[in-house]
Amino acid sequence: METNVGIELEKIKPIEYKLCYVAFLDILGFKDLVFNDEKSTIENYFGIVASAIQHLKSISNKQEIKYITISDSIILSVEHCKDKNENFKRLQNLCIAVGLI
Repeated sequence: METNVGIELEKIKPIEYKLCYVAFLDILGFKDLVFNDEKSTIENYFGIVASAIQHLKSISNKQEIKYITISDSIILSVEHCKDKNENFKRLQNLCIAVGLI
């Protein structure tokens, strides 16, 4: 199969999916900050998110939380496991992280 983009599809590594608990946070009013050129407020937002995540990573039982920030959205996740008690702890830690942020 030929592509015009020059991407060799057979060399692309397939995406590996994992069963996870996911929290999607959308920051209300972010678009207004961007359009009103509130650069210091936007930088403050990203600083708060980064410091909250850094704080979570320093807590031993919260280290399994993964995150990505895309524009005004924060996506947090923790992997699901087979042990019900461990899953409860992971979900609880995810909820605590959401509350902290």
